[in-house]
Amino acid sequence: MIFSCIMGTRKDFPYGLFSVKQFEVLKLRSTGLTQREIAGKLGMSRASVSMVESRAMKRLELAKRTLEAYSSIRPAFNVKIKKGTKLYDVPSLILGAADKQHVRVRSNIVEIIRMVKFHRPQVLDKGKINQELVFALNPDGGLRLLD
Repeated sequence: MIFSCIMGTRKDFPYGLFSVKQFEVLKLRSTGLTQREIAGKLGMSRASVSMVESRAMKRLELAKRTLEAYSSIRPAFNVKIKKGTKLYDVPSLILGAADKQHVRVRSNIVEIIRMVKFHRPQVLDKGKINQELVFALNPDGGLRLLD
C-alpha cells in the first residue's frame, strides 16, 4: 500500500503518505473530537476510525524514521571561527555559513553565544576568541561545538 502511495500522483495522494480518509480523521482528532464523534460525523464505525487513525500514525512514524535515516547519511559540515573573532560576531558567521548550505540553524543567536561561554569559557579573552573554534552543523540544523 505504501509503495502505491509513493508511486501515485499528487492528485491521488494530496496529503503525502496519508490517504484522504486518514488525513480527514487526523484533522478531526486534532480538533479534540473522539473516535466515536468522528465516526458519527463521517458515517463510519468507531472501529473503522480507530483502524484508519492507527494506520495513519504508522505511516507518520515511518516517514519520521525515513527522514532521520536520510539525515544521518547527509554529511555535516564544519564552521571554523578564527582566533581573534569577537564573540558577538560568532553567530552571524555560523548563520551565514548555514545560509550558503541552505540549512536552517535550530539554535538562535543567544544559544550560540551561550554554547561558547558555558562549554568553552577558556577560549574567551576580553570578548574575543583566543583560539580557533569549530562548530559542526548537521543538515537538519543541529549545531554543536567541537572539542
